[in-house]
Amino acid sequence: MLGKNILNKLTSLVLTVTILSVYSMVALAGTKGVNGEITVTGSVTVNGQTVVSNSTIVSGSTIVTGANSSATISLGKVGRIEVLPNSNFVLNFADSSITGIIEEGKVRVSNGAGIATTITSKHSVAIADAGQANTFIVEAECSHTHIDTVSGAVTMRTGNTDKQVAAGTDATAGNLTQTGCKPCF
Repeated sequence: MLGKNILNKLTSLVLTVTILSVYSMVALAGTKGVNGEITVTGSVTVNGQTVVSNSTIVSGSTIVTGANSSATISLGKVGRIEVLPNSNFVLNFADSSITGIIEEGKVRVSNGAGIATTITSKHSVAIADAGQANTFIVEAECSHTHIDTVSGAVTMRTGNTDKQVAAGTDATAGNLTQTGCKPCF
């Protein structure tokens, strides 16, 4: 009698653990967020920590590149971001969007069709046309921001003013004078 009770309890315990394990695996498989993979050249930090190539990067990360350094973040079908030398960039991304804040420096952004993409600087917001794939460059300096559209179409929003920046064209927002700023190169 005692052996039969222990066997029944053991069987129930094993069955319960098995069911919980299966449901846990299904739940984990169902949560699919986008993670990026970063490739670095030179001195690059993510959230203040030195990073190496092929590391995973998560949304909300701050990427800082040193002189002669760069970082490329691959987001699969969502897009790709290149953070060029001497830049400070905060990157957010999801299954259908890329957003970023460039404090200083230069980023090259490529987004897939259907991906809402905006890059904000202190002078303007670059808004990519979500209906198509786009490639564009945003350069933020202390007195102005420069947007150069390589392919696709981007809107430069400055306050309440929108300017269309078609492929092969560029636009600048802010004051081009360098009062109090280090010189542009």
